[in-house]
Amino acid sequence: MKPLQITLQNFGPYEHETIDFTKFADASLFLISGPTGSGKTTIFDALTFALYGESASDDRQPEVLRSDFATPNEPTSVTLRFSHQGQIYEIDRQPKQTLAKKRGTGIKTYKSTGVLKIFKDGEQTEELTKLAAINMRLADILQINRKQFVQIVLLPQGEFRRFLVATSTDKETILRKVFGTELYQKWSSILKQRLADQRAQLAKWETTIESGLKRVRWTDDVQSLPTDSPMSDRLAQLTAQQATDQQTIEQTTDQEQALQQRVDETTQRLTVAEKTNQNIATLATETQRVTALQQQTTKIDDLRQLQTDLTWADAHQSDYQRQQELTSELQRDQQQLKTLGARLATAQQRQVTLKQTQDQLQQQAAAIADQRKQVAVLTAQRSLFEQAAELDQQRLTTAKHVTELTEQLTQTQQRYQQIASQQAAVTAQLAQRPALNEKRLTLTNQVQQLTQFQRQLDDVNAQRSELKQLEKTIEQRQTEVDRLTAKVAVAQDDYEAQRNAWLQSQIVNLADQLTPGTPCPICGSVDHPAPAQATVAVKAVSDAELKVAETHLRQLNTKLAGQKAQQTTQIAQLATQQTAVKAVKQDLVEQVTTVIAVTDFDELASQLPKQLTASQTAVDQVTAQLADLSKQEQRQTKLAQQLAESEQKVVADQTAVHNAELAAKQVEGQFQNAQDRLPDEFADLAALDRYLTQQQTELAHYDQQVADNSADRQQTAQLIATTTATQASVEASINDTTTKRQALATTLQAAVTKQYQTTDLSGLTTMLDRLPELPELKRQITAYDHDLQQATASVVAYKQIVGSATTVDLEELKTALADLTAQRQTLQKQRATIQERLTINGNILEQAEQTVQQIQTQMTQRDALQRLVEAVAGGGDNKLGLERYVLRAQLVEVLQVANQHLQQLSSGRYELRLHLEAGTYQKNTGLEIDVYDDNVGQVRSVHTLSGGESFIAALSLALALGEIIQTESGGINIDALFVDEGFGSLDQEALSVAMAALENVEGSNRMIGIISHVTLLQETIPYQIKVEALGQGKSRARVVTPE
Repeated sequence: MKPLQITLQNFGPYEHETIDFTKFADASLFLISGPTGSGKTTIFDALTFALYGESASDDRQPEVLRSDFATPNEPTSVTLRFSHQGQIYEIDRQPKQTLAKKRGTGIKTYKSTGVLKIFKDGEQTEELTKLAAINMRLADILQINRKQFVQIVLLPQGEFRRFLVATSTDKETILRKVFGTELYQKWSSILKQRLADQRAQLAKWETTIESGLKRVRWTDDVQSLPTDSPMSDRLAQLTAQQATDQQTIEQTTDQEQALQQRVDETTQRLTVAEKTNQNIATLATETQRVTALQQQTTKIDDLRQLQTDLTWADAHQSDYQRQQELTSELQRDQQQLKTLGARLATAQQRQVTLKQTQDQLQQQAAAIADQRKQVAVLTAQRSLFEQAAELDQQRLTTAKHVTELTEQLTQTQQRYQQIASQQAAVTAQLAQRPALNEKRLTLTNQVQQLTQFQRQLDDVNAQRSELKQLEKTIEQRQTEVDRLTAKVAVAQDDYEAQRNAWLQSQIVNLADQLTPGTPCPICGSVDHPAPAQATVAVKAVSDAELKVAETHLRQLNTKLAGQKAQQTTQIAQLATQQTAVKAVKQDLVEQVTTVIAVTDFDELASQLPKQLTASQTAVDQVTAQLADLSKQEQRQTKLAQQLAESEQKVVADQTAVHNAELAAKQVEGQFQNAQDRLPDEFADLAALDRYLTQQQTELAHYDQQVADNSADRQQTAQLIATTTATQASVEASINDTTTKRQALATTLQAAVTKQYQTTDLSGLTTMLDRLPELPELKRQITAYDHDLQQATASVVAYKQIVGSATTVDLEELKTALADLTAQRQTLQKQRATIQERLTINGNILEQAEQTVQQIQTQMTQRDALQRLVEAVAGGGDNKLGLERYVLRAQLVEVLQVANQHLQQLSSGRYELRLHLEAGTYQKNTGLEIDVYDDNVGQVRSVHTLSGGESFIAALSLALALGEIIQTESGGINIDALFVDEGFGSLDQEALSVAMAALENVEGSNRMIGIISHVTLLQETIPYQIKVEALGQGKSRARVVTPE
């Protein structure tokens, strides 16, 4: 892929710019130059957007690349014409953007669009307009994605120079993104987490066992082992106690069963004695009860007589109640008859009054007829008044309309003046944008530089933390050395004491075995004048015990020597790292002093974060101000449109006021003509309407009186007839009720006379009042009869049960039962205590045994996982993890390709080599790069390369990485290369070396562009795209070629 021409429309700082790359066909390389922030890299953003619909970086969306100065009527677009494998392609894209509506007013957000045209032999053969189809076709043509394209075409030279001297850890981070080895990192993290989980689980299980052993209930005769004793010994001790407790439980159960049998026998004897005493007491109680009931006989007989009287009254209650009801009915009928008589008299009187009213209404009929005729005539004349009233209303309306239009004209003129003032204020604000753009550019560069310093500061702080950790480790190591030294001294004394005791016992044994004439095994003499004898009691020490003491002493000495050796190594390592950190700190202070006034590292560490925060805050503030100015620019466009509209509105309102005044004068003339034609009797339509309303009300009132009189007369006649009929019916009912009431009175008097030998009904009414007592009387008599019968039967029954038995003394039996029960309860408590201990300890023992089995299984898995984690994460001696091993192989391939370029660029002097030895730490192991210098025949660090030498080495790496990516992407061919920055830090000699290297890169068929603002490059490279800042956020790109 080789770009031929690109057109940028309202894209970044470019309003309308076309760059013709074909003018660089004869150039080995060209320069894209211009001030910082003028838009040099934006050209590459446009190239990436045209091909992929995205910007070159991940942190910017395409829509944010729309120019701040673009108006809603000016769309953003990029058109790229490029060649690839003999064919010409032209792609035009527009990002998602907010533009003026194509129809009507207002704005609208439009989705991204695109058009891809394909040419062959100068003729267009195909055109695609759907984004999905365009993206698929371009992906098929280029065979690489956006990320790969950026990596291949745009070389961030400064980053590759930093990559060259970076630590293995930093290189790993960069190469991970390039070669996609995140999976290996993820594997390592997952395996480490699994290992940590298994260790945590083992610790949890061990803690569970320890927690269980702490809860063990030991018997008083068992002394539990110390907590630092082997867990197996403590579990064995618990198992033995469990067996003893189980045997004790069985013995206690047998004793408890024997006692229970004795308790049951005593309880049965006590129960029989208690039953006998209870029966004797019950017999005495029932006898007393019969006597008491018999003493109530007279009272019960009186109740029986009252029951008989109440039963008789209950039989005649219905007749008495019916008599009372008939008396009430008779009284009601008599009262109704009296009411009906009064109602009939009133109705007859009203009938006479209504007849008189009818006569009076008939006398008014002639006058009412004349009144109706007058109303009809006046109603016909009402239209003249309506016409005059309508014209009067129009006169008032037009006058009000003239007033409203005049006020509206005043408001419109005021609005015009306000818009004009706002437009002037916005124009003044927009004049500040060029200065703000320059300020933001300066602040952004400062933030980037401070951010890089902050990263270096974080690295130094991390190294300082490592130093502190190493110092702490050395202190811990010294503590361990001191502890082992003390243990060695104790072990040495113990070993010498045991050896002396062993030697003394050996001498005494030899002396005891000496016999006269037998050679001494020490000196060989056959005379033994003074054989050794033990003067004091000597502790017997066996050979095995002496061997154990000697082995223990040797192991302690070995551990002590190992600890001292490690301590010496760490102290040397600490000194080396302290020197390195001190140099890095000094170098960082020297770099930072170019930006911040600091004197030492502590001041740097304090001031750098504050300065970075302050600079970032300033960038955000300026960015917010620029964003506000962009909004103000849109507002300026709207204000201009509003000003024109307001001016038109003023003219329209003036015309409307003039027309309204003419209309008001015309309506006033028509109103005066209509007013002259009105009759004089009434002032206006309202007066006529009031008179007509009054007359119509009177007529309606008369008609209503006639109708009401007719209805009342008819209703009164009907009421008289109905009342007369009802009166006759009530009189008949009174006669019937009187006959029935008399018959019932005769019957009741006969019954009372028979019961009480008198005609007075007071005896009956008294009994009727006490009828509610009848149920309770019946209940009391029945209960008395039942209780007497039951008590009599109980006395007979208990006499047969008791017979000749006498009361038994129960205390002796209760005392014996209490003693036996106490003995049984004591045994039960003992058994419960042992059983509870047995159960709790049994659960603890069972859980511990299961957990021990799980620990054994888990430890096997943990050991295997530990070895796997060390291999994957680089925890072994070589400090090389799986991901870094894979990246190391990739880096070897990259170095092989890079050396082909480096051999050419350095005339065969330099060759990049992978550093094979492991570093002090993992962060500097595996991906370190050395350089072989053929002039001196030695390998040296890449840190020793000069500026120009490091440039060509980094360039070789960058080119190699691009080729590797192309190869892995299917061997695609990208005939363009942009080298971004990385030249500003080179001196003149190094810059000359770098330029010579770039001119020798690849063949002449590849387009190479350098993006830089370095002045020397502008003077030495004849082919250029010069980017010039025009102010107000705009720039211009101009192609420069040799004359």
